[in-house]
Amino acid sequence: MPKIRDGALTPKQRAFVEIFVKENGRLTATECAKQAGYSEKSAVSQSCNLRNPKYFPKVVEAIEELQREYAEASKLDFVKHSRELSRLRDVAVTNGQMGPAINAEYRRGQLAGFYVDRKEVVTASLDNTL
Repeated sequence: MPKIRDGALTPKQRAFVEIFVKENGRLTATECAKQAGYSEKSAVSQSCNLRNPKYFPKVVEAIEELQREYAEASKLDFVKHSRELSRLRDVAVTNGQMGPAINAEYRRGQLAGFYVDRKEVVTASLDNTL
């Protein structure tokens, strides 16, 4: 959870923030409010108000902070990605699965830039008159 001082958010607000960020658009804000414990009748208005910095600046701040944390945690970098492909290749070789092992190694090569997909589109006129 974001580094917001204790007591800044109510338990329902904190639950809304966590669900809203975790679901990342797979649920509507209203559905997130319902799951956070808001009543069926108030979920629509609460979900709108909770995302309005004019009414609930701490909730909006918590949403933004948690989104930044999620983005940082899921950041993909070259070395980490290459190591994971290497690990998957090794597991495939250990299990005698040469096809997946070759595919993982090929993808590592693509990541490193060894393989470049090149496509050419050739257009010719059907009317080749002199």
